[in-house]
Amino acid sequence: MSKDFRSVWTFQGLPGVVLYESMMDRERTLPAHIHRKDVFQLILSGDNEVKNEISGQKYRLRQGTISLCPSGMALSGRAVGHTLSLVVPSRGPEVRGSGQKANVNQRAVKSLSALLRDLVKERYPEAQRVLFQQAQAYLGNLGLAAPSPEIQPSRSQQEQRLHRIKTYIERDFSQQIQLESLAGQVGWHPHYMQKLFRKRYGITPRRLQSQLRSERALELLSSGQPAAEVAQAVGFCDQSHLIRVFRQFHGVSPGAMMSRTSNPLSALSV
Repeated sequence: MSKDFRSVWTFQGLPGVVLYESMMDRERTLPAHIHRKDVFQLILSGDNEVKNEISGQKYRLRQGTISLCPSGMALSGRAVGHTLSLVVPSRGPEVRGSGQKANVNQRAVKSLSALLRDLVKERYPEAQRVLFQQAQAYLGNLGLAAPSPEIQPSRSQQEQRLHRIKTYIERDFSQQIQLESLAGQVGWHPHYMQKLFRKRYGITPRRLQSQLRSERALELLSSGQPAAEVAQAVGFCDQSHLIRVFRQFHGVSPGAMMSRTSNPLSALSV
């Protein structure tokens, strides 16, 4: 019988840092989505394929691969197997080029895997702090934690308009946003605007709004808020709507996700 699980760990005193552990014994399609934070991903098992929707380039991520998906990258693909993902606040401006990836030897993979596993199992605050610092140093030694280059791409008028639409959605995603209203802000026909937006980011404006709502829902649920209140706060019609969209982006229901959420650094002071 196939089953999926996903565990989540947050870190008090380290805002925006989240560690995910996921395992899928059946292949699942990853919907198109835009990364809003930097994600370091360690593939422990499986054979995954990720597509950069902006450049069109595809990557095969097999066991032993460590990849960096920077903020601003639009991705889709398929995934199966066991993965650890360390999500950290963006280190700089959006990076619109290809992602970086590093294939490291098995000893390095096992070391990083063991380090992250020890981190989420450890219950002594000082030991947790040391382990997390080691994890940061380890990523840096692998060349995956260096600061992003200060890329300031010149934007055409079309690019500026698309960026304006994306920024508006990111700011007001919990509100009811009409395509006609979005298109009117930049002087385009709704269908034309949606076509260009999807070509640029690999995702429709409505899909991006759903993604942002599901991400915010995860944050609120992790803080202990009831699902019904969360659904209303992020703009879903009702709790059923929240569950349906949440499952699309996170692979499990909110209840299943929250049953596996913990805070191993809860005793650390800010």
